[in-house]
Amino acid sequence: MISDTAKQYAFLALMFRQRLLPRWNRMGLFEQENVLEHSAEVTLTSLLLGLISKHEFDHDIDMAKMLSYAIAHDGEEVLTTDLPSPIKRSSEEFYETWKRLEAENEKLLFSKMPEYMRKEIEAICHEKTYESELVKAADVYVAYNKAKREYAMGNVLEFKVAVKKCESAYLDYAERYPELARLNEYFGECMLMSLDELIEA
Repeated sequence: MISDTAKQYAFLALMFRQRLLPRWNRMGLFEQENVLEHSAEVTLTSLLLGLISKHEFDHDIDMAKMLSYAIAHDGEEVLTTDLPSPIKRSSEEFYETWKRLEAENEKLLFSKMPEYMRKEIEAICHEKTYESELVKAADVYVAYNKAKREYAMGNVLEFKVAVKKCESAYLDYAERYPELARLNEYFGECMLMSLDELIEA
């Protein structure tokens, strides 16, 4: 029973509703994916990128900040929905309008929690750092792997162009962030293996 005097905040319930938001939602998929699954994949990939950055490239990485940003990076989509990049970037005017809408909805979402939480999460999500750039690299890598899987499963109609665009984005980030290239060296080939192959790898 909810106390009459207890202040209730909607942030967590709204964030969990990311499970209801389909990714790639104007495209026919062989394997469905929602925004919450995507955020989990980005967070796990960010964890590995952060460890590679620390141990192989001697960067001073704030892992807590990085993973906090990774899990929250698409939070505003519970209010805006996920919009595929080709539509989002169809014109400069539309893109700028969409970014303003995302910012307004993020502000509304972050208002649904205690003030001290809002301040810390906003600071993490708005600060441009090396960690936030690695999260973006993880985001690009996760999308690239999704496109490759769909194409490998035979979804040529929807992904013959998308997989090339995702590969181009990946190569651009891998050139700028060698951690991403190293991650792909370690884990990339397994992304297109069957369960039997993965167990034997």
